[in-house]
Amino acid sequence: MIELDRVQIQWHPTTEDERKSVLEQLERGLASPLFRNSKRYPALLRFVVEQSLNGNEHLLKERLLGVDVFHRRPDYDTNEDTIVRLTAGEVRKRIVQYYQQPEHRNELRIILNSGSYIPHFSQATDHHQTTLVQTRASLPPAEGGSAHPFAQPQIDSASEISASGNAAPNRRLWFWLGVTVLALVIAGLLVNSVTTSRHDSRGVLWRAVLKNPDPVIFVLPDLSQTELEKFQQDDRINLLDHLRRGRIVDFGDTVAMSRLATYLTREKKEFEVQLSSEVSYTKLQQGPAIFIGGIDNAWTMRVLQPLRFHIERRGSTLTYDILDRQQPDGRLWSLDLAKPFSGVTVDYAIVASVFDKTTGRPILVVAGLGANGTTAAAKFILDKGSNLQHVIPVGWKGANMEFIIETQVIDDKAGPPQLVAWTFW
Repeated sequence: MIELDRVQIQWHPTTEDERKSVLEQLERGLASPLFRNSKRYPALLRFVVEQSLNGNEHLLKERLLGVDVFHRRPDYDTNEDTIVRLTAGEVRKRIVQYYQQPEHRNELRIILNSGSYIPHFSQATDHHQTTLVQTRASLPPAEGGSAHPFAQPQIDSASEISASGNAAPNRRLWFWLGVTVLALVIAGLLVNSVTTSRHDSRGVLWRAVLKNPDPVIFVLPDLSQTELEKFQQDDRINLLDHLRRGRIVDFGDTVAMSRLATYLTREKKEFEVQLSSEVSYTKLQQGPAIFIGGIDNAWTMRVLQPLRFHIERRGSTLTYDILDRQQPDGRLWSLDLAKPFSGVTVDYAIVASVFDKTTGRPILVVAGLGANGTTAAAKFILDKGSNLQHVIPVGWKGANMEFIIETQVIDDKAGPPQLVAWTFW
């Protein structure tokens, strides 16, 4: 079924009605949950389809797409900033998921083949014919009729095997061939496992923290810092009020921290927890630190401020941006805290592993613009399947890295983390 599904009769619309049908199909696809909650994926797919229909396929190259769709500068480094490749890969995956749904299988298809940014199209009737071939190929022979030409020949009895004098040697040959193939498969899996373990997110991101012999210091945002200042100035506040109002932390931040702490426990790594309002430089000089949270953690903001990817508030608004110093005019990753709660469909985060010259210790940053961003960042750090081998620069021997994570938010739940940008130094 899967192989036959790949048989597609490519077709390019030539009339206005045909182009209109492609655009209508484009809108149907972009309206699906696979696309509608993102800005980048629909922007790229819409651009390549419209330009292809307009005969501008010469514009569908990585650098030009980076400039026209993602507002990169014309001289940007496509090896360092691979947003076009990453976005196209995600678009291809979502297109496949869309057409795998039964209600869409017989629709006109928009195809974005791997290694190309030029879309192809396939009419709905072509897929109907493909489906018929799949169905017929899977049917048993009709009663009393001959076998289907695609069907495998059947052996009616064991006597047909024993009729050949070479049956026993053949069975031994197949046995040893099977053993050899199995051994090769196991060896391949072992090699792949070793290669992956060197480059998965946990191995790369945790390396500096785990190598340091001192206990890890978690730094959680203290949302009650202003309240604590009031307590210090007002002797009339009693202990009960202090307990009720003081030391407030975000639930999402504590969940993210608990997941990271569980991993440290499995690695037999000691840790302690400090609030951002109470930890000091002196304390942070005593061991590696993990800063949880973004805009509500002053220590996170201080560490990120000089880095390529950092968080800034947009003027006097409640919108916060993750900015890229190499693209000062671009604002691809933002969250408006004034937006209605139910209207938030996407969140972003920065994950960074850096050596902090001020404290002389390694620091791991897990910083979402919102709570769901922090949750997704923690998932990314803990997911050993988040293979970073394809983004680590060849010959890189540094210790510092930054990643930008995107996550779709549904019913205030963070979806899987998606890696959208990175830098190593």
